[in-house]
Amino acid sequence: MYRLELINVESIKETEEHIPDRVIWLTELIKKEKIWRVPILLDKTTYAIMDGHHRYNVAKNLGLKRIPAILLSYDSQNVIVTSWRDDIFIDKDVVLEYINRGAIFPNKTTRHIIKPLPKEIEIPISFLY
Repeated sequence: MYRLELINVESIKETEEHIPDRVIWLTELIKKEKIWRVPILLDKTTYAIMDGHHRYNVAKNLGLKRIPAILLSYDSQNVIVTSWRDDIFIDKDVVLEYINRGAIFPNKTTRHIIKPLPKEIEIPISFLY
């Protein structure tokens, strides 16, 4: 159902802050395994991150040139947007407004639910440099 693509890391736009300690932990895990297992999810029009901010920052830490991604559309009924937080209202329109302004949410604000969920992959990180 989904098509996996390799996207230039420099083309990707962050939409949310990340947790530095989680990036360090995930960087070490991926370096140890030498395998990229979970593609990031990007808006196909803007390359804004829907899900995968920590993995995106891992790719930058490792000096990767490209990252496995699945391109999706906010117009799709398979993409549902809500918030992880009870105190913040988030929907597709709010996220698109932030993307258009180049604004960034605090970490763990937006929650993108993708149905069906993409499967894990196994790409050697040596292929991504």
